[in-house]
Amino acid sequence: MIKYFFNERFLSLNFALISVLTWLIPLFIGLFLRRFQLRKHRAIIAFAGFSFLMEHISTDPDLKYLFSPGTNSPWYHLGVPLLFFLLTRFYRVYLKGRSGYYLEWLLPAMFTLLVIGLAIYDDGFYKFPSIPVGLYSLTGIILSGGYFIYLLRSLAVKRLELDPLFWASTGFLLYYSGNFLLWLGLNFLTYDRNFFDSIYRINGSLTILLNCLFVLALLIGKSPESPDTAMSK
Repeated sequence: MIKYFFNERFLSLNFALISVLTWLIPLFIGLFLRRFQLRKHRAIIAFAGFSFLMEHISTDPDLKYLFSPGTNSPWYHLGVPLLFFLLTRFYRVYLKGRSGYYLEWLLPAMFTLLVIGLAIYDDGFYKFPSIPVGLYSLTGIILSGGYFIYLLRSLAVKRLELDPLFWASTGFLLYYSGNFLLWLGLNFLTYDRNFFDSIYRINGSLTILLNCLFVLALLIGKSPESPDTAMSK
């Protein structure tokens, strides 16, 4: 059983693996400091932990071919909807909208149905879910950018530098932009290996930056809110 928890790939450290291991930093800091009081902090801990878990099970020799020899694609069919769900937990503050909209639940449900539909069609469960991964990255850009628009329109936060979600959203906007660029490279630019490798290094750098901003978001407290927002709760 212990072999499923140990990934020998992590022993040969390089820049790509270092960027993967940085997911553990906000996870351990959040758990060590017991940052469970704020929903924003809990969302960071859950997202960082599951992101590292996905990296582990999709690359570990004893796990990645568990569903089918020669491909780890099934793990992405199972994991990407959960990552999408965890992403939407950050933005419930504006996704819930007016009563009866339920976008915080409707978006993950629609995305999951899309992934299931593509997995059923033409043995897609054993093919890399390119469309869901691209849509996931694009949604991350939209949701994180949407939070900044929400802040400008609602004036819900008085001091942005003390808002954990502001820093997390800044990291998300950059991270998912890099993810989307990597997705474009995987689908359209694989003929130019050097250019693709440069994109992959950019993605690793943005992963490190995201986790640094996660740590910052975990270390700061609850942000002051405007009186109008506080009274509306």
